[in-house]
Amino acid sequence: MYAVIDLKWHQWIIKKGDEIEVDKVDEKEGSTFEVSDVLAAFDEWAKDVKIGKPYIKATVKLKVKEHFQWKKMHVRNFKNKTRNNRNTKWKWFRAQKTVLTVESVNL
Repeated sequence: MYAVIDLKWHQWIIKKGDEIEVDKVDEKEGSTFEVSDVLAAFDEWAKDVKIGKPYIKATVKLKVKEHFQWKKMHVRNFKNKTRNNRNTKWKWFRAQKTVLTVESVNL
C-alpha cells in the first residue's frame, strides 16, 4: 500500500520500509511518531485508490533513524552588469536533514 503524505511543506509518496530524507524534524533519534496528514492512498496497481479533500482518515508511523547536515554549498548573491567581483557575495549554507523510516501505513 502506497500513501502520499504532507510532511514539512513537502509531499512524499511512500510505502512500508522506505527511507526518506526530510528537513529536520524535532524528534529524538530512535523515536517514532505518527503523521495523519495523508493526502491519498493506493495499491501497487492502482486498483483501490482513495483521494482526500484534502486529507483521508489514515495514519503513517515513521521512525527517526538519524539527523545529519548536508555538505557545504555556495550560495551566490550576484549583481548583473557590474563587471567586477566586489559586488558578488559568497555565503555558505548547510541544510539540516533527518532520515525517516516508514514503519506502517494504516487506513
